[in-house]
Amino acid sequence: CRREPFIDTRTRRPRRRRVHRRRNRSRRHHWLRRHRSAPSGSRSRRARSRALAVAKRIRWRRFAGMRRYCRASSANGHRTKARRRRRAHWWPRIRTHRSAARVTGRRYMNSLLSMHAVTADLGATRALDSVSLSVNAGEIVAILGPNGAGKTSLMRAALGLIGAKGVIALGDADPRTLSARDRALRAAYLPQRPQSIWPVKVAALVALGRFAHGAAPDRLALRDQAAVDAAIEACSLGSLQHRGMDELSGGEKARAHLARALAQQAPLLLLDEPIAGLDPAQALGVAEVLQSHAAAGGGAVFSTHDIAFAAGTAHRVVLMKSGRVIAEGPAIEALTPAALESAYGRPARLERIGDDFAAIFER
Repeated sequence: CRREPFIDTRTRRPRRRRVHRRRNRSRRHHWLRRHRSAPSGSRSRRARSRALAVAKRIRWRRFAGMRRYCRASSANGHRTKARRRRRAHWWPRIRTHRSAARVTGRRYMNSLLSMHAVTADLGATRALDSVSLSVNAGEIVAILGPNGAGKTSLMRAALGLIGAKGVIALGDADPRTLSARDRALRAAYLPQRPQSIWPVKVAALVALGRFAHGAAPDRLALRDQAAVDAAIEACSLGSLQHRGMDELSGGEKARAHLARALAQQAPLLLLDEPIAGLDPAQALGVAEVLQSHAAAGGGAVFSTHDIAFAAGTAHRVVLMKSGRVIAEGPAIEALTPAALESAYGRPARLERIGDDFAAIFER
């Protein structure tokens, strides 16, 4: 027999049979009987479960990128922290030592460096023998002594750069347990005769001092650029900042490296013979830089062979010989003729001429 077409009761016209697709299978409605659906409760449950499944897939796809970002952040945590530090402060300002301590999560402490009974050996040589030293905020300490007395070893031991026994505290932590970044946030070190291998610009060299703060010469935030500009101005390098390091004299290179240490904005400065190769006018400029740093709440330790410069610049002097401290205190009290002769092996005396000092050695 021939089947009658499915007639729509409203329009009285043949109507196409609807196909219900479900799970990749099709099911035609009966040509005569009306399709009977499942109870309303089961339909609502199926619809609800289907909606939940769709929402779950949407959430999974939406947060897939976030999951990849979180995995990358956990694998490269130091990059994420540096990125957050760079975005933390956008206003151009020069960070003081107290605010730098707050940003790094440390309480500002009056004692910047403390060493007690420190002993260090370099091979078979005793470089330091039971040395004690303390540097407070607002204080400048000069280290004097002949060649091989242990001045450089004392600074390197204070930073944890050489193996040493004894009690050493750089701020509120032992430098031997600190990371390079945490150590750089507490102290800026200028070694003896620093070198620049590549012919970089002076401004780029000074900007390397901001590396511990998460910056680099090619990505300086406003506060980093302000610190670099202040260091260049303090060392009178404004006319040299666009010149290459291979185009400078020895004294100009020394000033550029000093500016890099200042741009680091660490509470403590450790300078190993910072006036070596400088003319008297530039040496006085270094003295002014150290005094300004101390007046701002920082501290400074420097070594030198210029006794008169140390006496006129530092609040205290430390006289060393053969890895030991033989005299310490204000220059006029510590540098007695007996102490100078014991250290240098020649009769000598320190005389005061007005506000200046003069060291006189007898032939």
